[in-house]
Amino acid sequence: MCPTQAQCARQFFEARAVFFPKCVSIRRELDAALENNPSTSVQSGLATAATPPKIVMVFPGQGAQWFGMGRDLLQQEPAFATSIDRMDAAYRCHVDWSLRERLEAGSAAEVGGDRDWTRKLDVLQPVLIAMEIALADLWGSWGIRPDRVIGQSLGEIAAAHIAGSLGLEDVALLACHRGRVVAQVSGQGAMAVVALSLDAASQSLAQTQISGRVEIAGANSPTTTILSGDREAIAEMVGDFEVRGIFARRLDVDFASHCFHMDPLKEAFREAIESMRPAPARIPFDSTVDDASKSGDDLDAAYWVRNLRQPVALVRGLER
Repeated sequence: MCPTQAQCARQFFEARAVFFPKCVSIRRELDAALENNPSTSVQSGLATAATPPKIVMVFPGQGAQWFGMGRDLLQQEPAFATSIDRMDAAYRCHVDWSLRERLEAGSAAEVGGDRDWTRKLDVLQPVLIAMEIALADLWGSWGIRPDRVIGQSLGEIAAAHIAGSLGLEDVALLACHRGRVVAQVSGQGAMAVVALSLDAASQSLAQTQISGRVEIAGANSPTTTILSGDREAIAEMVGDFEVRGIFARRLDVDFASHCFHMDPLKEAFREAIESMRPAPARIPFDSTVDDASKSGDDLDAAYWVRNLRQPVALVRGLER
């Protein structure tokens, strides 16, 4: 007979303790704690459910994709499938492919060609945004809803929707045109991550002869900075960092976002999305473009052009 969930799960008691044993036995530590004589390696306290924990949802940018993601959820989770179908219907006003069909496709080797959405920016970016929204909707169906949202690069579009600022029509408009615009420069640039602070990376970049061909594309953490620019210049920078013993690696992208490569695309992108009408957000939206909390109705076309072009201030948003 299979055990019930209650039999498998641990019980939750009010009094709790955490043990950090070194060379002593855990049993001796437990005995001492039960005799009210715990060692200095034990931390204890009382749990309380009076104040539920605050939740921040962080919506990532490009790079988290893998072929087959979402397939099991489409089959097993009605809330996820419903969200994907709603996004699919909204996307159909702007594209000639099906979101659900892309997610339900077989292996990359089987489908090949243009059905491998992980290699086509005009499909990849809208798919990622839809995945993030559907995952948040799934968590919401379980009662897990954010008190604040933050997004990185294209992840801000999903974050703005969950915050209540962007309706599905505006999400579709933004996602599909953003993917279509950046696809125009596919193969013309490169990006890399380096294990340096923003200040240190900026200083290193200023000391090279290629600073006009590479820009800071964002700061992901206090010790992680993203570079973006010409392919040869990025390769040279990565090689220079490796010689100096600093971790650096090219990202698996073939375009250079958040740098001067986006400048020729800005006006066309703005014109394509100028009909959007953002609304006031229901929950706080922490911008990684302006490093400030936004009201929601200020997430207009001009904002999303800056989202495409300016460095991503993720680390400052996370700190805030």
